Amino acid sequence: MPATLRHIFRRRLLLLLGSFTLVMSTIVVLGDLHQTRLINRSIIANQLSHVMPRILDQQRRWDDEANHFFSILEWSGLLGLDERQRKQKLLAFFTAQSENMEFEGVKITDAASGKVVFDFWNSPEQPKFQNALKKNNALWYDERHAVLYSIAHKVANTGGASFNIYFFKAWDSAMLHRLTIPNASTFILLGDKPLLSSEGNLALESSQPVTGEYRVHKLNGINYQEDSVVLEELAIGNDTRLPLKLAIRTPLERILPIWLVLAASTGITLLFGLLLFLVFGRWLGRLGTRLDRLADATLHFQADQLSEVTPATSHLLQLADANKGDQISVVAQELSSLMTIATQRDAEQRTYMQTLDLLQDAVIEFTPDGRLLRGTNAWKVLTGVDDFIAGGFTTCIYPEDLAEVLNQINALTHRQMSQTNIRFRIRRPNDVNTHYWVEGRFAAVIQNEHVVSIRGVVRDITSTYRQERQFSHMALHDALTDLPNRVLLEDRM
Repeated sequence: MPATLRHIFRRRLLLLLGSFTLVMSTIVVLGDLHQTRLINRSIIANQLSHVMPRILDQQRRWDDEANHFFSILEWSGLLGLDERQRKQKLLAFFTAQSENMEFEGVKITDAASGKVVFDFWNSPEQPKFQNALKKNNALWYDERHAVLYSIAHKVANTGGASFNIYFFKAWDSAMLHRLTIPNASTFILLGDKPLLSSEGNLALESSQPVTGEYRVHKLNGINYQEDSVVLEELAIGNDTRLPLKLAIRTPLERILPIWLVLAASTGITLLFGLLLFLVFGRWLGRLGTRLDRLADATLHFQADQLSEVTPATSHLLQLADANKGDQISVVAQELSSLMTIATQRDAEQRTYMQTLDLLQDAVIEFTPDGRLLRGTNAWKVLTGVDDFIAGGFTTCIYPEDLAEVLNQINALTHRQMSQTNIRFRIRRPNDVNTHYWVEGRFAAVIQNEHVVSIRGVVRDITSTYRQERQFSHMALHDALTDLPNRVLLEDRM
């Protein structure tokens, strides 16, 4: 049993509801992911913009401390002493200050000769600082010990002599840890090489940052985001310059869990879809029911073979109409009118055929290829075929006359003539040795400029044809001897 339109509409609505839910849930989830990504990008950008000023402030504090010691040196006059006393006094001073001083070392050189006049280093790993003094940069990287230094340079003029004073401060993990925002890790990189981590050297070795553009990656089962910014270009060796970068790694934050967003979006979409389904589903269901009634009425009328519009068919049309005044009602009313007209025409056709059955002449209609469409009882009597619809017009024609008949039919089909008269012989299937002479008058039925069928009247002229042959024979032969007479002789000569 074929599915009704009501069930089809319901399935389509459910499919549409499912598709709508899937699309809307996908859009909501993608929107949430995009919004979360923007928020995380904003968080790490704010962290970078917050840590950078802290590093600059730290460098300024180091410079302020260097200015403090520089002021003490100028006020104490230690730089104006002779070389031996100056070295002893400076060593005693910086040794006393070493516990409170943040600097790892102090270098004092003669500005005129470049000679080192004093060297104090508060660490066993003393770098080769000659390159740092020559380049006179605020930052210097000790490649030998892989240590980054901030250098505060001061110039002192005492007793006609000029001295360069360099204060060296090493960057370390403790400094980065103080400057780092909670729940974040800070790294200092030289090019692609990590130098320092706010989590210590162990974290630096186990989870080195990925430098370059912003990216998200997983570490120990946790999703992190990383971004970096260049602090300045640092000279390495003779001609090489590498960017000194500040990188921050922080865990990805989610406003809501993804499963909660998906569940909420799916639930809201389904609720909205169910409301639409309850409203439009009932409306479409009623429309589908009315259309089904139209289809059922058509099938009932077809099953009744156009004989009459039964009460069941009329009831189905009334249910489809439902006095709604819409397009379906118009179709139901027009279909009812067409059914009534069809039954009237069918009754007229049957009456017409019954009238034609009273005639001795056979009235037939066949297609241009010879397939019989309809005929009167006289045709059945003439051909001896009870089911004439199953047969064909050309199958009843005597073989010797078939070519001529087909030529005439083709002429009608191609509209070379409007009608034709032709005599030919027909035979019955149960008596192929006996034939009957008939006279047919045929005309083409034209619709939309095309020949759709051939109609004609076929009359049995067997007796007439035999009488005509007998009269012709008597006119051309002697009555006593049955020999050809002068008329036939003159005709043949």
